[in-house]
Amino acid sequence: MMRATAFLLNILFAVVLAGPPACAAGSVSAQAKEPVPLLPILRVQADMPGIVPPQAAPDLPDDMETDEPPVFEDTPLDPGEVPLPDDTPQADIPDAGKGDARTAKPAAPPDLDTLFSMLKSEDSQQARATTAHRIQMRWIRSGSATVDLLMARSAAAMEAKKPELALDLLDAVVRFRPEFAAGWNRRAAANFMAGHLGKAVVDIERTLALEPRHWGALAGLAAIQKATDDETAALATYERILEIYPHEEKAEKAVEELRKSTGGVEL
Repeated sequence: MMRATAFLLNILFAVVLAGPPACAAGSVSAQAKEPVPLLPILRVQADMPGIVPPQAAPDLPDDMETDEPPVFEDTPLDPGEVPLPDDTPQADIPDAGKGDARTAKPAAPPDLDTLFSMLKSEDSQQARATTAHRIQMRWIRSGSATVDLLMARSAAAMEAKKPELALDLLDAVVRFRPEFAAGWNRRAAANFMAGHLGKAVVDIERTLALEPRHWGALAGLAAIQKATDDETAALATYERILEIYPHEEKAEKAVEELRKSTGGVEL
């Protein structure tokens, strides 16, 4: 069974690395790849040397996220994410004492809407960070082992400053799971790294069409808006992030700076 799985994955990656097949008109991949002349690319070259054309893959801006949530050792997992160990104390098991503790059904984890409500109501930065982490963990669940593997390979390619390889892998991700917002957001980041800013904006728009509350995609959009000197639009985008994720530190700092530079009111 393992040999068969490995064989199939090798075939998959051979197809991916050979390049995506021509898509029918109107398909998701074909639409996502259409160049969109939304941004003044030459101005980006002046503001961010080396991006257009990409002599070497640039680092992503600090506020452009790629759906890789930070790891907090004390962040509680949603019930059911990992099995309870055999030596879990009775007091730590939901409904302990009501039947066999090891077969006790854990409480259902909160849905995304509930988590976003919690994100707005938390009264400390640590609590907000914990809730944000739980949301990000939901976002990166594709429901497909193949897509998860492609996402992991794309992350490794981006870490190695190989955005074109990452794009080959992510083309397959969005083809297999067009409803997977994290795939589009990761491809936006890879397009940015490769210097394809118009395509990055298109992928961000697709991410937000699937998940309008995706603050990572909004941060990527704001980074591009800042890079193209559209500070008014960047300010509005960062303010939108703060409506979703109150007191997000990078967005708060950006809003404060942009309000000063655009003549607005300081936070």
